[in-house]
Amino acid sequence: MASFLLATVFAAFSRLIYLGMHVIPSYPDIRFKHTLRESVDHLVKGNSILVFPEDSASGYMEMPLRYQAGFVMLAEQYIIESGNDIEIVPIFYSETKHVIITGKPVGMTKLMKKKRTRESLAEEFRKATQDLYHLLDDKTSM
Repeated sequence: MASFLLATVFAAFSRLIYLGMHVIPSYPDIRFKHTLRESVDHLVKGNSILVFPEDSASGYMEMPLRYQAGFVMLAEQYIIESGNDIEIVPIFYSETKHVIITGKPVGMTKLMKKKRTRESLAEEFRKATQDLYHLLDDKTSM
């Protein structure tokens, strides 16, 4: 009975937390257009967005092997619609060490002028995250 009460209370609070965060679902099919539209709307309003771009097809790993390019599409769409640049900040979270490291913000307009594919830009951010992972390794081995 106690676990039921605890779960009920937690469920009520967690719903409020998620509503306040404006969680936007993302899908690899036609529904992705809705995700893109809603995300751009939030960015235009001045809200920040946290995107988890890792490809989880093989499960979640300490260091992701591949990033989906949807966040690059989002940046492109925002730049087109707003006329403003958007900075993306690589972030690495180590579940085993309970540490978050943030990289330097990267302006997408400058990167996109180099005429690379979305996939290569996503890979560049994955490598930036990997560099943060190695930075964490270097600091914790001292």
